Amino acid sequence: MNEIRRIVIINVIFILIFLGPLGVVGTAEAISHSEPSFNSMQEGVVWDSIEHDYSSSYAVFRDISFINETHGWIVGENGTGIKGGIILHTNDGGVTWNLQLYNETQSFRHIEVIDQNTLWTTGDGGLFYTFNAGSTWNYLSIDALSTDSTISTVEFFNNTYGWTAADGSIFATTNGGMNWESGPSWPFDEDRPRMFHFISDSEVWCIGYYGIYHSTNGGETWLQRFNKGGWAFSFVSNREAWAVADGMLAHYVDGESWNDLPLPRSPSGSLVDPPYFTDILFLDANQGWIAGLETQIAYTNNGGIDWYQQKVAGSGIERIMSLDMINSTHGWATGTWGIILRTSTGTSLGELLQIRIPIVLLLSIFGAGIVMVVITIGGFIFRSRRRRKQKIPEIE
Repeated sequence: MNEIRRIVIINVIFILIFLGPLGVVGTAEAISHSEPSFNSMQEGVVWDSIEHDYSSSYAVFRDISFINETHGWIVGENGTGIKGGIILHTNDGGVTWNLQLYNETQSFRHIEVIDQNTLWTTGDGGLFYTFNAGSTWNYLSIDALSTDSTISTVEFFNNTYGWTAADGSIFATTNGGMNWESGPSWPFDEDRPRMFHFISDSEVWCIGYYGIYHSTNGGETWLQRFNKGGWAFSFVSNREAWAVADGMLAHYVDGESWNDLPLPRSPSGSLVDPPYFTDILFLDANQGWIAGLETQIAYTNNGGIDWYQQKVAGSGIERIMSLDMINSTHGWATGTWGIILRTSTGTSLGELLQIRIPIVLLLSIFGAGIVMVVITIGGFIFRSRRRRKQKIPEIE
Protein backbone atom coordinates (compact mmCIF):
# COMPACT_ATOMS: atom_id res chain seq x y z
CA MET A 1 0.00 0.00 0.00
CA ASN A 2 2.93 2.33 0.57
CA GLU A 3 3.85 1.99 -3.09
CA ILE A 4 0.27 2.83 -4.12
CA ARG A 5 0.32 5.95 -1.96
CA ARG A 6 3.62 6.98 -3.52
CA ILE A 7 2.23 6.51 -7.05
CA VAL A 8 -0.92 8.49 -6.25
CA ILE A 9 1.07 11.34 -4.70
CA ILE A 10 3.43 11.53 -7.68
CA ASN A 11 0.52 11.69 -10.15
CA VAL A 12 -1.39 14.28 -8.12
CA ILE A 13 1.73 16.44 -7.89
CA PHE A 14 2.12 16.16 -11.67
CA ILE A 15 -1.47 17.34 -12.23
CA LEU A 16 -1.13 20.24 -9.79
CA ILE A 17 2.17 21.34 -11.31
CA PHE A 18 0.56 21.37 -14.75
CA LEU A 19 -2.64 23.11 -13.67
CA GLY A 20 -1.12 25.54 -11.20
CA PRO A 21 0.16 28.17 -13.63
CA LEU A 22 -3.14 28.21 -15.49
CA GLY A 23 -4.82 30.49 -12.95
CA VAL A 24 -6.82 30.68 -9.77
CA VAL A 25 -10.49 30.12 -9.23
CA GLY A 26 -12.64 33.22 -9.13
CA THR A 27 -16.14 34.18 -10.20
CA ALA A 28 -17.59 35.77 -13.31
CA GLU A 29 -21.23 36.40 -14.11
CA ALA A 30 -22.52 36.73 -17.68
CA ILE A 31 -25.03 39.39 -16.64
CA SER A 32 -25.11 41.22 -13.34
CA HIS A 33 -28.04 43.18 -11.94
CA SER A 34 -26.46 44.96 -8.99
CA GLU A 35 -26.35 48.74 -9.27
CA PRO A 36 -23.15 50.08 -10.86
CA SER A 37 -21.19 52.79 -9.09
CA PHE A 38 -19.43 54.97 -11.64
CA ASN A 39 -16.14 56.67 -10.94
CA SER A 40 -14.60 58.54 -13.84
CA MET A 41 -11.64 59.64 -11.71
CA GLN A 42 -10.20 56.19 -11.05
CA GLU A 43 -6.43 56.12 -11.18
CA GLY A 44 -4.93 54.67 -14.35
CA VAL A 45 -8.22 54.64 -16.26
CA VAL A 46 -7.75 54.18 -20.01
CA TRP A 47 -11.44 54.12 -20.94
CA ASP A 48 -13.57 56.95 -19.50
CA SER A 49 -17.28 56.44 -18.89
CA ILE A 50 -19.54 58.97 -20.63
CA GLU A 51 -22.60 60.21 -18.76
CA HIS A 52 -25.81 60.30 -20.78
CA ASP A 53 -29.59 60.10 -20.39
CA TYR A 54 -30.17 56.58 -21.71
CA SER A 55 -28.39 54.27 -19.26
CA SER A 56 -30.48 51.85 -17.21
CA SER A 57 -30.45 48.30 -15.95
CA TYR A 58 -32.47 47.35 -19.05
CA ALA A 59 -30.21 49.04 -21.59
CA VAL A 60 -28.10 46.75 -23.77
CA PHE A 61 -26.14 48.72 -26.35
CA ARG A 62 -25.04 46.08 -28.86
CA ASP A 63 -23.05 47.89 -31.54
CA ILE A 64 -21.08 51.11 -31.96
CA SER A 65 -19.57 52.53 -35.13
CA PHE A 66 -17.75 55.77 -35.98
CA ILE A 67 -17.22 57.21 -39.45
CA ASN A 68 -14.58 59.69 -38.25
CA GLU A 69 -13.32 61.22 -34.99
CA THR A 70 -16.53 63.16 -34.38
CA HIS A 71 -19.53 61.27 -35.82
CA GLY A 72 -20.65 57.93 -34.41
CA TRP A 73 -23.75 55.84 -33.75
CA ILE A 74 -24.91 53.28 -31.16
CA VAL A 75 -27.71 50.74 -31.56
CA GLY A 76 -29.28 48.40 -29.03
CA GLU A 77 -32.29 48.05 -26.76
CA ASN A 78 -33.48 50.15 -23.86
CA GLY A 79 -36.83 48.57 -23.00
CA THR A 80 -38.05 46.44 -20.13
CA GLY A 81 -37.87 43.31 -22.30
CA ILE A 82 -35.79 42.26 -25.28
CA LYS A 83 -37.44 44.96 -27.41
CA GLY A 84 -37.18 48.72 -27.29
CA GLY A 85 -34.77 49.47 -30.13
CA ILE A 86 -32.72 52.63 -29.70
CA ILE A 87 -30.32 54.57 -31.95
CA LEU A 88 -28.02 57.22 -30.50
CA HIS A 89 -25.77 59.65 -32.36
CA THR A 90 -22.85 61.88 -31.46
CA ASN A 91 -21.28 64.67 -33.50
CA ASP A 92 -18.67 65.72 -30.97
CA GLY A 93 -16.56 62.60 -30.59
CA GLY A 94 -18.79 60.92 -28.03
CA VAL A 95 -18.89 63.72 -25.46
CA THR A 96 -22.67 64.00 -25.86
CA TRP A 97 -25.20 61.55 -27.30
CA ASN A 98 -28.60 62.33 -28.77
CA LEU A 99 -31.58 60.08 -29.44
CA GLN A 100 -32.30 59.56 -33.14
CA LEU A 101 -34.82 56.74 -32.97
CA TYR A 102 -36.68 54.71 -30.38
CA ASN A 103 -39.08 51.93 -31.38
CA GLU A 104 -40.61 49.87 -28.61
CA THR A 105 -41.52 46.99 -30.96
CA GLN A 106 -38.06 46.57 -32.49
CA SER A 107 -34.65 45.26 -31.45
CA PHE A 108 -31.49 46.67 -33.06
CA ARG A 109 -28.37 44.50 -33.10
CA HIS A 110 -25.98 45.79 -35.75
CA ILE A 111 -25.34 49.08 -37.55
CA GLU A 112 -23.59 49.47 -40.90
CA VAL A 113 -22.15 52.92 -41.61
CA ILE A 114 -21.53 53.27 -45.34
CA ASP A 115 -20.75 57.00 -45.30
CA GLN A 116 -21.59 59.96 -43.10
CA ASN A 117 -25.14 60.12 -44.46
CA THR A 118 -25.97 56.50 -45.35
CA LEU A 119 -26.53 53.98 -42.59
CA TRP A 120 -28.40 50.69 -42.15
CA THR A 121 -29.36 48.87 -38.98
CA THR A 122 -30.97 45.51 -38.37
CA GLY A 123 -34.49 45.24 -37.04
CA ASP A 124 -37.25 42.66 -36.72
CA GLY A 125 -38.71 41.57 -40.04
CA GLY A 126 -36.75 44.19 -41.91
CA LEU A 127 -34.09 46.89 -41.88
CA PHE A 128 -33.95 50.56 -40.92
CA TYR A 129 -32.02 52.99 -43.08
CA THR A 130 -31.20 56.68 -43.38
CA PHE A 131 -29.78 58.82 -46.19
CA ASN A 132 -29.41 61.96 -44.08
CA ALA A 133 -27.15 60.86 -41.20
CA GLY A 134 -30.10 59.79 -39.08
CA SER A 135 -32.29 62.89 -39.16
CA THR A 136 -34.97 60.50 -40.39
CA TRP A 137 -34.98 56.71 -40.26
CA ASN A 138 -37.11 54.57 -42.58
CA TYR A 139 -38.25 50.97 -42.20
CA LEU A 140 -37.95 48.51 -45.08
CA SER A 141 -39.58 45.12 -44.59
CA ILE A 142 -38.20 41.97 -46.19
CA ASP A 143 -41.13 40.04 -47.66
CA ALA A 144 -39.73 36.59 -46.88
CA LEU A 145 -39.47 37.36 -43.16
CA SER A 146 -42.10 37.49 -40.46
CA THR A 147 -42.31 40.50 -38.18
CA ASP A 148 -40.82 38.35 -35.40
CA SER A 149 -37.69 37.49 -37.38
CA THR A 150 -34.73 39.21 -35.76
CA ILE A 151 -32.11 40.13 -38.33
CA SER A 152 -28.63 39.42 -37.02
CA THR A 153 -26.43 41.46 -39.35
CA VAL A 154 -26.27 43.71 -42.40
CA GLU A 155 -22.98 44.17 -44.27
CA PHE A 156 -22.20 46.09 -47.45
CA PHE A 157 -19.26 45.47 -49.80
CA ASN A 158 -19.81 48.87 -51.39
CA ASN A 159 -22.65 51.38 -51.49
CA THR A 160 -24.81 49.14 -53.71
CA TYR A 161 -24.00 45.51 -52.89
CA GLY A 162 -24.75 44.05 -49.47
CA TRP A 163 -26.06 41.06 -47.50
CA THR A 164 -28.31 40.58 -44.52
CA ALA A 165 -29.43 37.44 -42.69
CA ALA A 166 -32.21 36.09 -40.47
CA ASP A 167 -33.75 32.70 -39.66
CA GLY A 168 -30.93 30.82 -41.38
CA SER A 169 -31.45 32.63 -44.71
CA ILE A 170 -29.29 35.19 -46.53
CA PHE A 171 -30.67 38.08 -48.57
CA ALA A 172 -28.71 40.24 -51.00
CA THR A 173 -29.14 43.69 -52.53
CA THR A 174 -27.54 45.07 -55.68
CA ASN A 175 -29.22 48.47 -55.68
CA GLY A 176 -28.16 50.01 -52.39
CA GLY A 177 -30.73 48.23 -50.23
CA MET A 178 -33.94 49.24 -51.98
CA ASN A 179 -34.62 45.58 -52.79
CA TRP A 180 -33.49 42.47 -50.94
CA GLU A 181 -33.74 39.08 -52.62
CA SER A 182 -33.03 35.58 -51.38
CA GLY A 183 -30.03 34.42 -53.32
CA PRO A 184 -26.88 33.31 -51.53
CA SER A 185 -27.31 29.79 -50.23
CA TRP A 186 -26.99 28.70 -46.61
CA PRO A 187 -26.71 24.89 -46.35
CA PHE A 188 -26.02 24.70 -42.60
CA ASP A 189 -29.43 24.01 -41.09
CA GLU A 190 -28.04 23.74 -37.58
CA ASP A 191 -26.43 27.19 -37.67
CA ARG A 192 -27.31 30.81 -38.42
CA PRO A 193 -25.14 33.61 -39.83
CA ARG A 194 -24.05 36.13 -37.26
CA MET A 195 -21.58 38.33 -39.14
CA PHE A 196 -20.18 38.62 -42.68
CA HIS A 197 -16.88 39.93 -44.01
CA PHE A 198 -16.38 40.63 -47.72
CA ILE A 199 -12.94 40.09 -49.25
CA SER A 200 -14.45 40.85 -52.67
CA ASP A 201 -17.94 40.78 -54.16
CA SER A 202 -17.55 37.02 -54.60
CA GLU A 203 -15.36 35.99 -51.66
CA VAL A 204 -16.98 36.26 -48.26
CA TRP A 205 -16.51 34.89 -44.76
CA CYS A 206 -19.27 34.25 -42.24
CA ILE A 207 -19.16 33.54 -38.53
CA GLY A 208 -22.15 31.71 -37.10
CA TYR A 209 -23.07 30.36 -33.71
CA TYR A 210 -21.32 27.03 -34.31
CA GLY A 211 -18.75 27.56 -37.05
CA ILE A 212 -16.82 29.83 -39.40
CA TYR A 213 -17.60 29.50 -43.09
CA HIS A 214 -16.05 30.60 -46.39
CA SER A 215 -17.42 31.12 -49.90
CA THR A 216 -15.46 32.07 -53.02
CA ASN A 217 -18.42 32.26 -55.42
CA GLY A 218 -20.79 34.76 -53.90
CA GLY A 219 -22.44 32.30 -51.54
CA GLU A 220 -23.40 29.67 -54.10
CA THR A 221 -21.38 27.13 -52.13
CA TRP A 222 -19.79 27.22 -48.69
CA LEU A 223 -17.06 25.38 -46.81
CA GLN A 224 -16.93 25.17 -43.04
CA ARG A 225 -13.40 26.27 -42.16
CA PHE A 226 -13.65 26.09 -38.36
CA ASN A 227 -15.92 24.00 -36.15
CA LYS A 228 -16.48 26.73 -33.56
CA GLY A 229 -18.52 29.88 -33.98
CA GLY A 230 -18.82 32.96 -31.86
CA TRP A 231 -19.76 36.60 -31.51
CA ALA A 232 -17.44 38.38 -33.94
CA PHE A 233 -14.34 38.25 -36.08
CA SER A 234 -11.86 40.84 -37.34
CA PHE A 235 -9.82 40.59 -40.53
CA VAL A 236 -6.38 42.17 -40.84
CA SER A 237 -6.06 40.98 -44.44
CA ASN A 238 -7.45 38.21 -46.63
CA ARG A 239 -4.87 35.89 -45.01
CA GLU A 240 -5.14 36.80 -41.32
CA ALA A 241 -8.08 37.22 -38.94
CA TRP A 242 -9.18 36.77 -35.34
CA ALA A 243 -12.45 35.53 -33.81
CA VAL A 244 -13.98 35.42 -30.32
CA ALA A 245 -16.77 33.60 -28.52
CA ASP A 246 -17.70 33.48 -24.84
CA GLY A 247 -14.81 31.11 -24.16
CA MET A 248 -12.83 31.12 -27.40
CA LEU A 249 -10.05 33.06 -29.08
CA ALA A 250 -9.14 31.85 -32.57
CA HIS A 251 -6.56 32.99 -35.12
CA TYR A 252 -6.60 32.56 -38.90
CA VAL A 253 -3.04 32.82 -40.18
CA ASP A 254 -1.25 32.57 -43.51
CA GLY A 255 -4.54 31.99 -45.30
CA GLU A 256 -4.51 28.35 -44.21
CA SER A 257 -6.45 27.43 -41.09
CA TRP A 258 -8.16 28.66 -37.94
CA ASN A 259 -6.51 27.67 -34.66
CA ASP A 260 -7.70 27.78 -31.05
CA LEU A 261 -5.48 29.93 -28.83
CA PRO A 262 -4.99 30.00 -25.06
CA LEU A 263 -7.24 32.62 -23.48
CA PRO A 264 -5.98 35.87 -21.91
CA ARG A 265 -7.48 35.83 -18.41
CA SER A 266 -7.53 38.06 -15.39
CA PRO A 267 -5.52 36.66 -12.44
CA SER A 268 -8.73 36.72 -10.40
CA GLY A 269 -10.80 35.20 -13.20
CA SER A 270 -12.69 31.97 -12.87
CA LEU A 271 -11.12 28.65 -13.79
CA VAL A 272 -14.61 27.28 -14.49
CA ASP A 273 -16.52 30.12 -16.17
CA PRO A 274 -15.45 31.48 -19.57
CA PRO A 275 -14.21 35.07 -19.87
CA TYR A 276 -17.28 36.01 -21.93
CA PHE A 277 -15.53 37.68 -24.86
CA THR A 278 -17.98 39.54 -27.12
CA ASP A 279 -16.07 41.61 -29.68
CA ILE A 280 -12.62 41.80 -31.23
CA LEU A 281 -10.94 44.42 -33.41
CA PHE A 282 -7.47 44.40 -34.98
CA LEU A 283 -6.15 47.47 -36.82
CA ASP A 284 -3.08 45.64 -38.13
CA ALA A 285 -1.12 42.47 -37.52
CA ASN A 286 0.10 43.71 -34.13
CA GLN A 287 -2.50 45.97 -32.51
CA GLY A 288 -5.80 44.51 -31.36
CA TRP A 289 -8.48 44.81 -28.68
CA ILE A 290 -10.92 42.32 -27.13
CA ALA A 291 -14.13 43.35 -25.37
CA GLY A 292 -16.05 41.26 -22.86
CA LEU A 293 -16.95 40.81 -19.21
CA GLU A 294 -14.19 39.29 -17.08
CA THR A 295 -11.68 41.66 -18.66
CA GLN A 296 -13.83 44.38 -20.14
CA ILE A 297 -11.18 45.55 -22.61
CA ALA A 298 -7.84 43.88 -23.32
CA TYR A 299 -5.11 45.13 -25.68
CA THR A 300 -2.19 43.52 -27.50
CA ASN A 301 0.65 45.31 -29.24
CA ASN A 302 2.46 42.20 -30.51
CA GLY A 303 -0.12 40.20 -32.42
CA GLY A 304 -1.69 38.42 -29.48
CA ILE A 305 1.50 37.13 -27.85
CA ASP A 306 0.76 39.28 -24.81
CA TRP A 307 -2.54 40.80 -23.72
CA TYR A 308 -2.93 43.68 -21.26
CA GLN A 309 -5.99 44.72 -19.31
CA GLN A 310 -6.96 48.33 -19.98
CA LYS A 311 -8.70 49.87 -16.99
CA VAL A 312 -12.32 50.89 -17.54
CA ALA A 313 -14.13 53.52 -15.48
CA GLY A 314 -17.26 52.13 -13.87
CA SER A 315 -18.34 49.33 -11.61
CA GLY A 316 -16.79 46.50 -13.62
CA ILE A 317 -20.08 44.58 -13.88
CA GLU A 318 -20.91 45.77 -17.40
CA ARG A 319 -20.32 43.41 -20.30
CA ILE A 320 -18.74 45.33 -23.16
CA MET A 321 -20.60 44.28 -26.30
CA SER A 322 -18.88 46.31 -29.02
CA LEU A 323 -15.87 48.54 -29.58
CA ASP A 324 -14.60 50.68 -32.45
CA MET A 325 -11.21 52.31 -32.96
CA ILE A 326 -10.81 55.15 -35.47
CA ASN A 327 -7.04 54.81 -35.01
CA SER A 328 -4.69 53.19 -32.49
CA THR A 329 -5.31 55.79 -29.77
CA HIS A 330 -8.93 56.96 -30.20
CA GLY A 331 -11.79 54.58 -29.69
CA TRP A 332 -15.21 53.97 -28.19
CA ALA A 333 -17.03 51.02 -26.63
CA THR A 334 -20.49 50.21 -25.33
CA GLY A 335 -22.39 47.41 -23.61
CA THR A 336 -24.84 46.42 -20.90
CA TRP A 337 -26.31 48.96 -18.48
CA GLY A 338 -26.07 51.40 -21.39
CA ILE A 339 -22.42 52.03 -20.70
CA ILE A 340 -20.55 54.22 -23.20
CA LEU A 341 -16.77 54.42 -23.02
CA ARG A 342 -14.20 56.59 -24.75
CA THR A 343 -10.39 56.51 -24.91
CA SER A 344 -7.68 58.74 -26.32
CA THR A 345 -4.89 56.50 -25.00
CA GLY A 346 -5.84 53.23 -26.66
CA THR A 347 -2.30 51.83 -26.72
CA SER A 348 -1.79 52.07 -22.95
CA LEU A 349 -0.48 48.92 -21.30
CA GLY A 350 -2.11 47.82 -18.08
CA GLU A 351 -1.87 44.59 -16.11
CA LEU A 352 -0.43 41.70 -18.09
CA LEU A 353 -3.08 39.00 -18.38
CA GLN A 354 -2.47 35.31 -17.79
CA ILE A 355 -2.60 32.99 -20.77
CA ARG A 356 -4.72 29.95 -19.95
CA ILE A 357 -5.77 26.82 -21.75
CA PRO A 358 -9.55 26.72 -22.42
CA ILE A 359 -11.53 24.86 -19.75
CA VAL A 360 -12.59 22.05 -22.11
CA LEU A 361 -8.97 21.18 -22.82
CA LEU A 362 -8.16 21.68 -19.16
CA LEU A 363 -10.77 19.13 -18.11
CA SER A 364 -9.51 16.66 -20.68
CA ILE A 365 -5.97 17.02 -19.29
CA PHE A 366 -7.25 16.58 -15.73
CA GLY A 367 -9.28 13.56 -16.83
CA ALA A 368 -6.23 12.06 -18.49
CA GLY A 369 -4.32 12.49 -15.24
CA ILE A 370 -7.05 10.68 -13.28
CA VAL A 371 -7.07 7.89 -15.85
CA MET A 372 -3.29 7.63 -15.53
CA VAL A 373 -3.60 7.28 -11.75
CA VAL A 374 -6.27 4.58 -12.08
CA ILE A 375 -4.30 2.62 -14.69
CA THR A 376 -1.12 2.83 -12.63
CA ILE A 377 -2.85 1.62 -9.45
CA GLY A 378 -4.68 -1.09 -11.38
CA GLY A 379 -1.44 -2.30 -12.92
CA PHE A 380 0.28 -2.38 -9.53
CA ILE A 381 -2.57 -4.39 -7.96
CA PHE A 382 -2.58 -6.83 -10.90
CA ARG A 383 1.17 -7.38 -10.64
CA SER A 384 0.99 -7.83 -6.86
CA ARG A 385 -1.72 -10.48 -7.13
CA ARG A 386 0.17 -12.24 -9.89
CA ARG A 387 3.33 -12.40 -7.77
CA ARG A 388 1.36 -13.76 -4.80
CA LYS A 389 -0.25 -16.38 -7.00
CA GLN A 390 3.12 -17.48 -8.34
CA LYS A 391 4.39 -18.02 -4.76
CA ILE A 392 1.59 -20.50 -3.87
CA PRO A 393 2.98 -24.05 -4.26
CA GLU A 394 1.01 -26.50 -6.34
CA ILE A 395 -0.79 -29.30 -4.39
CA GLU A 396 -0.15 -32.71 -5.81
